[in-house]
Amino acid sequence: MMGELQQQQSSDMIDRGRRAHSFPIYEPPNKPADKMGRSYRTPSPRREPYFAEGEEITPKLKLNLRRPVVMDTPPGSPSDGFNAPATPTKQTVSMTTFGLLTPCTPNFGNFFRPAPASPTTPGLTDDSDVGQQHGASGSDVGAGAEDGYDSDKPLATQFDKMQQQIRDAEFAASLSEEARHGRSRRSTRLALKDVVKVAPVNTIKVAAITQSMKLANPVVPARNVSSPESSLTADAVVQLPPDINPAVLTLDWQLQYPPGGSTHPSYPYPQMDPRLFFDPVHVPIVDGLPNVFRVAPLLLPIGWRHVSRSGFLPIVFDPYQQAFKLTPIGPLPLPCEEVHQGGLAKYVPGGKEHPEAGLLPDIAPLSDGSDEIYNFEGVDWTLPWPKGENFDGSASTGAVQLANGLLSPITGDSPSYTNINKPYSHYIEAQDCPDGIVDIADAWRWLTERELDPTATFVPSPDKSWKNTGIYRTTRVGKEPIASLMALALSDVAVSPNNPIASYLKNQNGRVFCPFRSMATPVHVKITLLGEVEITLVELLSYFPNHYLWRKCSDRLVGAGLTGMDVTNFINYTRGLEGDATRSNNTINAQLTYETEVVSGKRVKIVREPHIAAYSTEGWAYTAWELTDYPLLGLAHGLKHMPEGPDAGPLTAAMKWARENGRYKALLSEVPELLQQAGLQLLIEPGESGDPDKEVKPMHVEKLKKDRIRVLEDARMRKRAAEKAEDGKRKRVKTE
Repeated sequence: MMGELQQQQSSDMIDRGRRAHSFPIYEPPNKPADKMGRSYRTPSPRREPYFAEGEEITPKLKLNLRRPVVMDTPPGSPSDGFNAPATPTKQTVSMTTFGLLTPCTPNFGNFFRPAPASPTTPGLTDDSDVGQQHGASGSDVGAGAEDGYDSDKPLATQFDKMQQQIRDAEFAASLSEEARHGRSRRSTRLALKDVVKVAPVNTIKVAAITQSMKLANPVVPARNVSSPESSLTADAVVQLPPDINPAVLTLDWQLQYPPGGSTHPSYPYPQMDPRLFFDPVHVPIVDGLPNVFRVAPLLLPIGWRHVSRSGFLPIVFDPYQQAFKLTPIGPLPLPCEEVHQGGLAKYVPGGKEHPEAGLLPDIAPLSDGSDEIYNFEGVDWTLPWPKGENFDGSASTGAVQLANGLLSPITGDSPSYTNINKPYSHYIEAQDCPDGIVDIADAWRWLTERELDPTATFVPSPDKSWKNTGIYRTTRVGKEPIASLMALALSDVAVSPNNPIASYLKNQNGRVFCPFRSMATPVHVKITLLGEVEITLVELLSYFPNHYLWRKCSDRLVGAGLTGMDVTNFINYTRGLEGDATRSNNTINAQLTYETEVVSGKRVKIVREPHIAAYSTEGWAYTAWELTDYPLLGLAHGLKHMPEGPDAGPLTAAMKWARENGRYKALLSEVPELLQQAGLQLLIEPGESGDPDKEVKPMHVEKLKKDRIRVLEDARMRKRAAEKAEDGKRKRVKTE
C-alpha cells in the first residue's frame, strides 16, 4: 500500500514537471501563466522524454539533449503505430552570400542586430544571444498550434529550438571560416568583431534520430574556386593566326559596325578625311527656320555620293556602298533603325540591291536592339482616296499653275513665293568672301584653308587690323573678290617692297556680298600672262567670265557662233547664279555687238574681219584698266560646274596639278612653268571638225536651255513675291 502511494506521488510530480516544462522558454512579459485556457494539456510527444523530474532546465541543458525520441501516444490517438500530429517546422536554408535582404535570408527578422564575431573554433554561439535572436525573428513554429487555438502565440518544441540552434552554430562556423579566408565583404568583416562565447564541440552529443524526425540539410562551407588559367602565354596569343571572320564583341567594334546597320566588317572603315565632316552650323536660316535645301553642295572624296539627310546631317555612300552620316566628328554608320526609316535597307550591305548581296557573312546574331521596324511595304493600307491615285505635282492638273506661282501648294488659291524645284545657293559669304582678311599673309592662309577644307570658316588674326594704317573702308557698295584684292596688293608690293602698308588689303568689311561680283575673276586680270598656253572656249567663259569686254575675246566668242544669250546662259550655268546675281542678256549682247569710238565717244556697231582660229591669248590687249597678275586657284572660285572632258584644257590641268602638289600660292603667270614641271602639253584637243570652238554650242545646248528655264522661273517667282509684298498687282484705273 505504501509502495502504491509513493508511486502515485512520483507520477503526480512527473506530470507536474511535464506540464511546467511544456511552456515556452522565452515568454513576453506580463503574459498570463495559463496560456492554454484550460486545466488539462496534452503533453507534446516530441518534448516529453527530454526532461527529468526535478532537473533545472537551462539553455546549456537544452543544447546537450540529443537523445532518441520516445514516442508517446497521446489520448485519443487512433493507433500506436503512427506519430502524433504536429505542425511541421520551418527549415532555414543557410546562405553564404550577402546582398539585398530577402525572406530567404537567415535571421531576416533580426537584421538590425550586429552579427556575432568570428570564432576561432567551430562551435556554438552564446545561448542567450541565440535565443533572443530566434525569439525576435519569429521563425519558430510553436507547439501550441496543435491545440487548435489560433489566437495563441505558436509554441516551438524544444527539439526544434535545439535543431535551430545547431544549424545557427554551423552557419556561424561557416561564416567564421569564410571571414578567415577573406571572402566576405568589408562590411561583414567589420560587423564580426564582437567576441562570441563558443561552446566546446565535445559538449554536443549527437543522438540517433528516429524515422519521425528529419534533420536539415548540412551546410557545406563555400570553397575557394579559382578561375582556370589559360594555357596560352602572351607570346603564343600574339602568334595565333587571325580568324577569317571574327565575331568581335568589343565596344569599339560595335560602335563602328552596328549589327544590321549600314556598314559591314568585310569592308574597310573610312579614313579620316576633312571632306567627311559636316557641322550643322552651316545650314542657313531662312525666315527664322533652317533650310537644308540651301546648303552648299558637298565636296566628297572620289567614289562617295550624297543620297539623303538625317535631320541636318547628310547621308552619303562610300565606294563600297556603305551608308554613313556626316557629323562634326566625322562619318558615323547608321544603325538598323535609321537605315529602315530612311528607306536605305535595300542598298546597304546585306540588302537585296547591294552589288554583293548574298555574298557577305551574316552578322545578324549580333543585334544591337534597334531592329524593331515597321514594314510599310507589306501592309495593305486603307486610305480615304482611291487606290493608285497619283498626287505628284507634275501629274496634277494644276501643276503648271503651281510651277508658275499661280497656286499656293498649301491653299491652292492665293499666290505665294514658293518654288518647289528652286535650286539652293551654294555661296556662303563666311567661306567665299569673309571679313577680317587684313594683309597678304591672311589672304594666303584663307586660300590654303579653303582648298584643304571648302567648308572651313576663316578665323581672323586677333593681332592684325587696319587701325593706324591710314587705310579706310572702301566706298564701294559690294565686295570684291579676295583674290582680286590680293592681286592689287601683290602689285603694290612689287612696286614698293619697302613700304609696310603695301601688303595690306583693302578694307571691305560689312559690304554687300554678291555671288558673281564678289567671286568671279575681274576684267583687269592680265590673261595674256598665259603666253603660248591654249585655252578652251569653256575655260574662257568659266575662269574669265568678264573678259568678253576684251575685243579679241569677243571676236573669238562671236567667231564660235555664240550670241549674247549664249554667253549669258554659259555664265549663269557654270556658276549657278540666281536672283539679282544672274547676268543680263542685254548687257552682254551690247558689249559683243557695239564698241565706243575713241575720238567721238559714240557707240558704233563693230565691223569684224574674217575669223581666224586662234586658241591662245597672245596679242590680246585691254587699255581701260591697269592689268595685274592673279592667284591661279582663285580662278575657280564661285564655279559650280568645272570644265570636264574635252573642255578641260591645259589651264585646268595646271590648276589640278597645283592643288594636288600643294602649290596653293601659284600665280597665273606661273602656268607655263607649272605645265613644264608636270610634263603636260600646252595645246588643247582638236575638234572633230577642225575647230573645237564651233563644237561647244551644239554640245551644251540642251543643258543651257534647261538652266535658262531655271533662271526665268526664278525671276518670275521673285516678281510675284514682290507683287504680293505690295498687296497684289496694281489694277489699271480707267481715266476719262
